Amino acid sequence: MRLSGICADIGVEILPTTATIRAGQTSAVSTLQNILEDRGEGHVIQLLRTFTETENHRARIDTFALYAISDIIVAYPAWADSGLRWLEVFDCIDIAAIQRQAKANRAVVPQRWGVGTLRYIELSAAFAQKPDVAPPRKTARQEREELAAKKASIVERRIDLGRQLAELRDVTPDNRAFGAIVRQRFDLHDANGVGAMIRVARAYGDRSEIYRTVGWRTLVALASDGTPDSVRRNVEARIFAGKRVNGAEIIRARTPIGVRTARTASA
Repeated sequence: MRLSGICADIGVEILPTTATIRAGQTSAVSTLQNILEDRGEGHVIQLLRTFTETENHRARIDTFALYAISDIIVAYPAWADSGLRWLEVFDCIDIAAIQRQAKANRAVVPQRWGVGTLRYIELSAAFAQKPDVAPPRKTARQEREELAAKKASIVERRIDLGRQLAELRDVTPDNRAFGAIVRQRFDLHDANGVGAMIRVARAYGDRSEIYRTVGWRTLVALASDGTPDSVRRNVEARIFAGKRVNGAEIIRARTPIGVRTARTASA
């Protein structure tokens, strides 16, 4: 499978290096291509899932983070092969905070090694904690079901928070006052993320048949002001029909063909 296909399937959008990169997007195409050629498709899939299927979905998918996690997967295969445990451990690791620390110390330690070292410290501590009695090995189906339940729980929490933010927004029309209250009351500092939660809550907060079926990134793309009603209705129909849908697919559907072609060429 080509890199573009892997990224589309996982829900990571490839953008040019000149673009502003947000959550779920990357411009580190050459890095991913090198890792794909050196380590193979399965390695890249696990690498990207470490971002998209954990609480680190907002961390930058950049060259330093990609190489650092890739290095750890290669160096510690027992950790990488632990299945759901790998994602659970990364749920407790703040990749974005590690990236900031490594960047601040880049004059002493190159960022790739800095990110890798800080991550190793947290991973080694987490994997060193072994239960007194080893639990029975889970089947692949059980792991998929547990992961789906975990993602659904994350979506429900964000939907609930979005409802609270929407109620606050309705009674606080002033942008500056609203931002100050959100930072103080909810400790949220990402205006784009706050806006996304409000849009999703307004559009799908009372439609559990939608938000309990797809992931958060899909909901954000679906509720986006940039998604035409025709695309939205088509995606909703596919969801009702039991088809798999992801955020990257919605973004492609709402992007004019000429722009989409230019992005593909630059990738």
